[in-house]
Amino acid sequence: MSIFEDVITSMDEDAEWTITVAEQGPPGAQGPSGPSGPASTIPGPTGPTGPTGPTGPSGPAGADSTVPGSTGSTGPTGPTGPTGPVGPTGPTGDTGPTGPTGPPGADGSNGADGAVGPTGPTGPAGADSTVPGPTGPSGPSGPAGSTGATGPTGPPGANGATGPTGPTGPSGPPGATGATGPSGPSGPSGPGSVAVPQLVTTLPSGSGFSNLGTYGTASATHQLTAANRRSWIPLYIAAGTYTRVGVNVTSAAASTWRLGLHTSDSNGWPTATPAYDFGTLDMSTSTGRRDLTVNITLAAGWYWGQIQVDSYTATPTVTSVNGVSGYALVPLGFPTDVSNPTRTRASFYDTGGTGGALGDAPASLTAPGVLTANDAVRFWVWKA
Repeated sequence: MSIFEDVITSMDEDAEWTITVAEQGPPGAQGPSGPSGPASTIPGPTGPTGPTGPTGPSGPAGADSTVPGSTGSTGPTGPTGPTGPVGPTGPTGDTGPTGPTGPPGADGSNGADGAVGPTGPTGPAGADSTVPGPTGPSGPSGPAGSTGATGPTGPPGANGATGPTGPTGPSGPPGATGATGPSGPSGPSGPGSVAVPQLVTTLPSGSGFSNLGTYGTASATHQLTAANRRSWIPLYIAAGTYTRVGVNVTSAAASTWRLGLHTSDSNGWPTATPAYDFGTLDMSTSTGRRDLTVNITLAAGWYWGQIQVDSYTATPTVTSVNGVSGYALVPLGFPTDVSNPTRTRASFYDTGGTGGALGDAPASLTAPGVLTANDAVRFWVWKA
């Protein structure tokens, strides 16, 4: 063991001392015990407790004590050991009595609809019910079917009983003067006179009447040269039944003509209202005789054929009585222009048509001033 020392010198001149500091070494081995001295009557100071010596070997177990020793203090709790394996389930105990019913719980939300299962086979038809079921709603209307064929006309029904005669109404205004009746038979010839031959009273098929004229011409200067123009043409007709009316086309053109017939009033002029409206001729389709089929029975006398232009694009050329040159024969009893006695005034015209059913002749038609110097269309009434 090493020893070091530190010397501290006192400042006091009268004394000098030294403090030596040394490091204690390990304790040495215990020396042998000295002989025991005489017993002291004065106990000496208790020496310090020496270090605990090593534990000696255990002696043999003594006999069990009959006096229990004191209980030692509880030691600290040791750590929790691992959980042992679950033991087998014990037998089920007896069922206890049923407890009182609790209040109903709130309704749960509806679950999703399950998938529709396949349609099962149709069962056998049940017996007819004796109680009619309610009428179902009307289904939507189906598409209209095609029109079926027209069925045969049923037999005419029986005539109903004649009703009682009603009171006589007030007299209407006087009607227009009727057509002149056929001429009576001629009386015997007087002395010095010449008998006048009778007009034919029975027409053969294929013959008829038209306006007079000794000179026919194919003409487009007949005043029927625009829509709604009308022409009145005088002609004498014997008594009989007639089946055709028409004109003769020499050059077709896009125009539609409507044909009709007026009777004559007591002064020989056409009555205001036409006696017949025969319908229309398409003047564009062909040339030659163009007829409308009719069925009229006429008394002998003077008549006025009416032609109206219902629609117009171009002027057709038709056989006409020449009213421009002095070649034509003026109809008997028909007025002429005294400023030119050789010139025919063979028809009237105006521009008051309406492009539909024939209208009345205008009042001005009775004035000679509306006679036209143009050609007059040859208007035929004949028997097929």
